Amino acid sequence: MYDTAIAQYLRGEDKFPQEMTIALKKSYNLHYGENPHQRAALYVEQVIGQRPSGMTSVNQLSGPELSFNNFLDLEAAWSTACDFDDPTIAIVKHTNPCGLCSNSDMIEAYKRALAGDPVSAFGGIVASNRPIALDLATEIDKTHYDAIIAPSYSKEALDLLKRKKKLRLLSLSAQPQPSKTSGIDVRPISGGFLVQDEDYYTEQEFEPRTVSKRQPTKDELRDLLFAWKTMKHIKSNAIAIAKDNTMLGMGSGQPNRVVSAELSLQKAGSAAKGSVLASDAMIPFPDTVEVAAKGGVTAVIQTGGSVRDEEVIATADKYN
Repeated sequence: MYDTAIAQYLRGEDKFPQEMTIALKKSYNLHYGENPHQRAALYVEQVIGQRPSGMTSVNQLSGPELSFNNFLDLEAAWSTACDFDDPTIAIVKHTNPCGLCSNSDMIEAYKRALAGDPVSAFGGIVASNRPIALDLATEIDKTHYDAIIAPSYSKEALDLLKRKKKLRLLSLSAQPQPSKTSGIDVRPISGGFLVQDEDYYTEQEFEPRTVSKRQPTKDELRDLLFAWKTMKHIKSNAIAIAKDNTMLGMGSGQPNRVVSAELSLQKAGSAAKGSVLASDAMIPFPDTVEVAAKGGVTAVIQTGGSVRDEEVIATADKYN
């Protein structure tokens, strides 16, 4: 720890020094890793002058011991829900959100999130960025989940949910992003690591530029922000369909963007009429916009930068 303290002090505000030391302290062994044949353990990052934070400091209130995959899904669900300032429910399966909604009424937020993909939600993780009271717990209790995480629970909500002995209940103080102690994202590759800033921006930094002839409406702009914020929580190629601060469908991890768009529209169904679409990267061909428009989408947000940007924009104009 002495060497770590010196390294952290010398690094100061520089996230990318010539040499980097990351200190980890073993917390406990896990039954197994991502697969049964893999050994695993939980380690806590040691930062001088700071107490453990984030998912390593989660308080488990009931249920079986957390597994490696539980931690992955809990981190994904919690970071998704806490990425939104408004009351939000996120339902995650295999680290991808299958349900997501922000609404001042938490019961409505949960119902809309669940309606996004009730089949995939079964056995998943529910995250609420607001305390869970009895009325919300009663709704959640109707579906089988592996775990629930929230800032806190009312006594009545805990008493109800604890009746399911295999349901993991966890509490964690909602914290503003970024969530990682060091503020960096470290990814292992053979022979080394890739290090980058954690993916984080505020709503104040959301300044989309309209490139089509028609300006988005106020409601479309609100939903575009909501859909855009979901992008970092979905595996690329990622497409999300949203309306009324609710994710209606998403397509993730596909080799091309059109298939992701088709999958998201398939999930959304008839609800896609009047919705918006977000793409985590540039739309390289007009076909994605064609598919979206025919499915009922009225506005699209993407990074741009394709050599065919003009064709893509012209296609959007054709449907407005």
